[in-house]
Amino acid sequence: DTTSANPSQNTTNLYTSTFSGTSSASPIIAGAATSIQGIAKEHRGYPYTPAELRNILSNPNTGTQSQDPWNDRIGVLPDLKSILDNLGFNSDIPNASSILEGKQFAWSLKGISDFEFAKINFNKSTEEMQVDLKSGIPHHYFNETYASIKVQNASGKVVYNKNIYGNQQQNAESQKVSVKVGDYIELTHLEGVHRATFTNVDNSKQESFGKKAIYEVTKEGLKKVEKMPEATILDGNQFAWSLKGYSDREIAKVNYDKTVEEMKVKLEAGVPHSYFTSTYASIKVQNASGNVLYNKEIVGNKQQNAESQTVPVKIGDYIELTHIEGEATKEKTRATLINLENNKNETIGKTARYQVTKEGLKKVEKMPETTVLDGNQFNWSLKGYNDREIAKVEYNKATEKMQIKLEAGIPHSYFTSTYASIKVQNSSGNILYNKEIVGNRQQNAESQTVPVKVGDYIEFTHIEGEAQKEKTRATLTNLENSKQEFVGKKKTYQVTPTGLLIK
Repeated sequence: DTTSANPSQNTTNLYTSTFSGTSSASPIIAGAATSIQGIAKEHRGYPYTPAELRNILSNPNTGTQSQDPWNDRIGVLPDLKSILDNLGFNSDIPNASSILEGKQFAWSLKGISDFEFAKINFNKSTEEMQVDLKSGIPHHYFNETYASIKVQNASGKVVYNKNIYGNQQQNAESQKVSVKVGDYIELTHLEGVHRATFTNVDNSKQESFGKKAIYEVTKEGLKKVEKMPEATILDGNQFAWSLKGYSDREIAKVNYDKTVEEMKVKLEAGVPHSYFTSTYASIKVQNASGNVLYNKEIVGNKQQNAESQTVPVKIGDYIELTHIEGEATKEKTRATLINLENNKNETIGKTARYQVTKEGLKKVEKMPETTVLDGNQFNWSLKGYNDREIAKVEYNKATEKMQIKLEAGIPHSYFTSTYASIKVQNSSGNILYNKEIVGNRQQNAESQTVPVKVGDYIEFTHIEGEAQKEKTRATLTNLENSKQEFVGKKKTYQVTPTGLLIK
């Protein structure tokens, strides 16, 4: 007798004509129970509860009932293959269609009096999960979360999350959730053994999923897993950095939203930290080619003006932040990163570099190399006959000054017209400086300082700028990274916040 302590002596206590009473039933049930629990532990990571196991073994759909179930107490002769098929543990059996294989699945969550308060339909082909919640109180006996539905992507980001309280009025609600291969689905139900079912719509197989079920969406269908992925601080779309100074006063706030490809930089007015006479903190953004998109150095003892700027930052770009106190025992909290989606946070140290990826951010060891046009200090050299330097131009963007030095002599006697020229214009088109150098004409030595700021234009010409051998007579050098390039016959630069831009 498998269900009571008072075995009936009725001759109907038979599985078949050759199985009679508990002597035959006990080893069969014990063997089936042992097999099921072993397989469950291998695939789920934990065995079924006694109540769940009893339900599984007594299911008349996966076994042979005794001759008179109402009077006898033996129960069902379990068919182990049918049970494993129904539980979805048949993936290793050739040609067996698992409850987890397919494209369309449904979950039903029921409450008191088997009132269906939630229905979930997932179509893997369209990558859509339809969640329908019905109006009502799921189960007034439970003053806690009675059931829940959660979807996360592979990085751990929560795509959908709904906690359903037992004794609280639930409003009717319908929502479509994007769910694709690699995502995870989790369902919980306090009474899941009897009131939570999972159905494969393609093959009509059904099972109770118990108190908790976690699935990974795969190419074949679904796969049961032990836990949901845990998001790291670098996974997601929204991040914030905070840079603080003396007395933990915030001197800069950086918010990045990857979905809109925008970084908002907000600098607070004041002296960051009067103890430090050099760069105290910095913020830099570069693209994959090394072009500087934004660069701000914050000097400790220098008055900083309030400033707000939006910087375009997309996948593949790089972000660098530095803070001189980033590794100090007490002060390291003055440079932090916060993931605004999962609230994880960490200190960033003296230097933190990130590359923007599809998943979020990735820490990298170095920024891409800057180009000849990135930075604050530049030098142009114009040469003439016999490679003698006839003009030298140095520009410091930080001081907004361009120093022009012309050398005395005849630039190149072979050329009777303009050999080279230097011109500076502001954004309104007003000429701030203009010099034409004639090849065969005596040039006097001359030095001049010209104010040049962001938005202004600088133009150089050199008649031999594209000659095979003589093109080295017109060059631009970046004084910060030592990169160099030929100017050519004519080139116009616009001064930008990050350096120069060829127009």
